[in-house]
Amino acid sequence: MVLSRRLAALVILAVAVAGCGTAHPAAGRAPLSASAPGNMAAFARVARGVHCLPPGLSPVPLPADFVVAAAIRCVETERVVPGRGVWQFELRQVADHGLARLAAALRRPSIPPPPNQMCPAVGVVVIPFVLLGRDGRLVYPRVPTGECGWPLPQVGLAMQDLHWVTVSAQRGAQLETQAVVESGCPAAWKDMIGFSLAQGQSLRPSPGGPVFSARPLSLRVCVYRDRSGPLDTYFVGGGRVSGAAESALLRGIAAGRTSAACPRTHARFAVLLPPGIGGPVVYVEIGGCYRVLRPDNQIGQANPAAVAIINRAQRLVSAGRG
Repeated sequence: MVLSRRLAALVILAVAVAGCGTAHPAAGRAPLSASAPGNMAAFARVARGVHCLPPGLSPVPLPADFVVAAAIRCVETERVVPGRGVWQFELRQVADHGLARLAAALRRPSIPPPPNQMCPAVGVVVIPFVLLGRDGRLVYPRVPTGECGWPLPQVGLAMQDLHWVTVSAQRGAQLETQAVVESGCPAAWKDMIGFSLAQGQSLRPSPGGPVFSARPLSLRVCVYRDRSGPLDTYFVGGGRVSGAAESALLRGIAAGRTSAACPRTHARFAVLLPPGIGGPVVYVEIGGCYRVLRPDNQIGQANPAAVAIINRAQRLVSAGRG
């Protein structure tokens, strides 16, 4: 789930900073004498109240007289909360050793872009951060940039080499319910049968036969409901079927149809997923005409026994428990 979504350059992480601005005192803090290990507790207290990129504030060149005591950065990540699903977290992390290399990198001059410079679409970026000085000031440093406007790689490498200590973790939005985690189903699969019809796509009827070229070892059954349309869906429940139940389910969705059309609408649908990632996917209407959208994009038919197995699998992990 997270910066792999991508001529190439080293991607170190998140958001580039640029501009001009102001240095601020750390609120209520006396000047810090030395960056000794015992100061981590004080740094952590400051870090918990820091906004790494406050709205309307622009970074400044690192002042010549500024001595770095600690670097503070804000990291967005995802975590599983036992029994409560997957949540977004914002971490505050502090580094208080080996900061001379970072300060030297921040004091390097930017390189102006030459005429007709060809630049890659992806470059070096750094996670937003703020520096705490030994005099108690907080500085939001301007990051020098290279020929293509990306932060100089020396800054990202210096940040990467620091030893970061997480001092706070603030929970944000829920990304997946506990039911989604337990079922192994994606949070909101789209209703491709409904979407294809809404787009006016011509779906061909299938003569029937096995929906998978080779029988999977098991099937993940994931059930969803349309909310406002086929692209606005939510997870209802799901579970895994294998053995005799899987055999009956595969037989029950193997029938063909003489027409892909259906005069009745459906509100729920199931997605059948074999083990692994990127394999063939089967969609089954729950309601409507109980049509099956096969991996070859043809429309087949499910029988009542197959729908009953899907409904039982749905109840193995219900969204109401998330």
